[in-house]
Amino acid sequence: MLKVFLLIIVGLGGDAETAKTFHRWSNTLAESSERLGVTPDRLVYLVGEPVEGDARVSGRSTKEEVTKAFAKFAGAAGADDLVFIALIGHGSWDGRSAKFNMPGPDMGTGEDASVTPLTDEGEQQVVLTGEDREPVLAPMQQVE
Repeated sequence: MLKVFLLIIVGLGGDAETAKTFHRWSNTLAESSERLGVTPDRLVYLVGEPVEGDARVSGRSTKEEVTKAFAKFAGAAGADDLVFIALIGHGSWDGRSAKFNMPGPDMGTGEDASVTPLTDEGEQQVVLTGEDREPVLAPMQQVE
């Protein structure tokens, strides 16, 4: 039977108003996850700036916690399952590496990249909606 997984990663807001917006978006997605077929054990919701009362939040959006979530999903998801990863936040590009701003070391696509395919099996789809997608997509593309 098809399993659906959802990893929500919320970065740092930078200012109070943006942080509230990121919280609203991510909380709406987390609250809607069951309707998408995500069971509570297949939802990982990581936030940069915790807000009291967020029952679905799994932890802080540090590089270490994101890596743990990738490992968890890689061990549980099969070739026919769906894994959604939602990045909500700011990023940067220095001409060599794209980075997602989060507490502690940022997650990036350079030499220390932590954005890797979850599995070698099956088809993987990545949807990025930010303005500068190419620096993030290029390292993810696999040549067969």
